[in-house]
Amino acid sequence: MKMFHGKTITRFTALSLAVSAAMVFAAGAALAAPPVASGPTIKSVTAIADSAGDLDVSFRETGLQASTPYSYQATAVAEAVCICPNSTQSYTIKGRSVSSPLATITSNRKGMVSGTVTIDALGCNQFNHNCSDGKAELVSITYSNIAVTDEIDLVSKSITGSILATTTP
Repeated sequence: MKMFHGKTITRFTALSLAVSAAMVFAAGAALAAPPVASGPTIKSVTAIADSAGDLDVSFRETGLQASTPYSYQATAVAEAVCICPNSTQSYTIKGRSVSSPLATITSNRKGMVSGTVTIDALGCNQFNHNCSDGKAELVSITYSNIAVTDEIDLVSKSITGSILATTTP
């Protein structure tokens, strides 16, 4: 037995106090520790089509290295309806895979990227058509299977459903 401030303490009591103090300290440290990122993750993806039929795909990715360039590309499947302006003839371009150009965006100092990449609308005149004047116009375009991919880390996130754009010539 030992004396502590005039009181007698047994070895068992001293050991119990030491273990209790260690447990309180460890619990406090565990609660104060920030969550550990699990690597690059695309947190959100949204898309909107403009009046020309182009699709803007916006996203946010976290868990990246700070101040580092990353490459992104958006992809989708497009179905376009085209018309011959001087007649009532129309035709549909179905199931075309489309993509944005590769965009390079540098992460901020917290290892996050927020950006937008654009998929250009299908050009009706690049496909065979029977318009007498040789010109066709895009009337509407529907995008489905929309996704954005971090081409460096090969992380991807997609949007469910489809987006319809009615164009204005």
